[in-house]
Amino acid sequence: MRLIQITDMHLCREPGDIKLSGVNTDESLQAVLASIAENEERPDLLAATGDLVQDPHPNVYARFEMLVSQLEMPVVTIPGNHDDGVMMAGCFGSQQLHYCGDHSLGNWDLLFIDTSVPEQAHGQLDEQQLTDLAERMVSSSAEHLMIFLHHQPHPVGCEWLDGVGLKNSDSFWSTISKSNRVRGVVCGHVHQQMDVERDGIRVLATPSTCVQFIPYSDDSDIDDRPPAYRVIKLNDDGSIDTRVVWVPLA
Repeated sequence: MRLIQITDMHLCREPGDIKLSGVNTDESLQAVLASIAENEERPDLLAATGDLVQDPHPNVYARFEMLVSQLEMPVVTIPGNHDDGVMMAGCFGSQQLHYCGDHSLGNWDLLFIDTSVPEQAHGQLDEQQLTDLAERMVSSSAEHLMIFLHHQPHPVGCEWLDGVGLKNSDSFWSTISKSNRVRGVVCGHVHQQMDVERDGIRVLATPSTCVQFIPYSDDSDIDDRPPAYRVIKLNDDGSIDTRVVWVPLA
C-alpha cells in the first residue's frame, strides 16, 4: 500500500507568498501536486498533515479542496496550529476529502489525530484525547498501525521549533507504547525532514509544500530548499519504505 504525505501548505486568504519569502503558496502546492500526478504510481491515499492554510476561512479551505481533488484519490486532513479545526471539520466531509478519523489500507490502520490548541503554536493532547487514542488502537484489528499528527512528538534539534512541538509528548509516547503494533508516527509542523527511530517506532517529519526552515537553527530562518512531499510505502511485514521528493520551482 502506498500513500503520499503533504504538509504545511499555508494557503493565504488570497493566493500569495508566505513570510515575505517570495513563494506563492498556491503555486508551490500546485507544483507539488503536479509532480505527484506526473511521477508517482497512483497512491492509495493522500495525507495532508496540518497548516493547510495560513489564515482560516471557508473560501481558503474550498480552494485547498479544489486543488487536491484534481488527484482523484482519498484525502485525509488534520489541523495544524494555523488551522481552525471546527471550520475544517465543517468544510471537509465529502466522499473524497476527510477530516481526521481512522482509515484502513490493507493490513494497516492509519490513525489521524488533532494536536492543535486554539490560539497557540504548540500542540497538546488532553486526557480524553489520549484515552480515545488508546481505545482506537485497541479496537483496531489491523496488524500494523501508523499515527498521523501535526506537531512533532520528538525533537528535531531546533530549540525554537521544539518549544512549540507536542507539549505532552511523554504522555503520547506512554499511550502508544501500550500497543506493540505501532510501526510509524508521521508529522508536519517543522518545515524540514526527520527520519529517526524511537522505542522501535519510525518517526517521520516532512518538509513543507512551500518554504523550509534551516535545520538546527536558533531562529525561524528560511532555508533555500524547494517545496517537497513524502512517499510512504507500507509493507505487509510492518516495515516502511519512504523517501522525500523535492520539487524545484521554475
